[in-house]
Amino acid sequence: MQAAYLIVRSLKYRILGIAERSYIQDSIFILLPTYALASFVLGNAISPAMDLAALDLALGAAFIRVGCFLGGCCYGRPAAWGVTYQEAQLVSVRGCRTYTPSPLPLEPVIPMQLFESALNLVLFIALLV
Repeated sequence: MQAAYLIVRSLKYRILGIAERSYIQDSIFILLPTYALASFVLGNAISPAMDLAALDLALGAAFIRVGCFLGGCCYGRPAAWGVTYQEAQLVSVRGCRTYTPSPLPLEPVIPMQLFESALNLVLFIALLV
């Protein structure tokens, strides 16, 4: 899967000009096709395998969005209430996983990442039921 990721990421950069990782794009272009192919090759039924993938992606997105909140990216609009980030929290990271935070907001911002995390947990529970 890592080899497929490196190839598709390179193509994504060449075709779309997108160098950064994106959970949704990577799920659509890499994770789901690779998982479906592996399931097919192993002789697993595709429908139950994709049901399991939906559970995994919903739960994974819930945890990833908490990481976005802690890292200070993808926050909502400025508001009278919300989260105030400090400059020391918003640090870019280069390495095996590139991370670039959003610009430092000058006022409190709505923590959209936490709302999205809660929504993904509800989706996970609904799919599980």
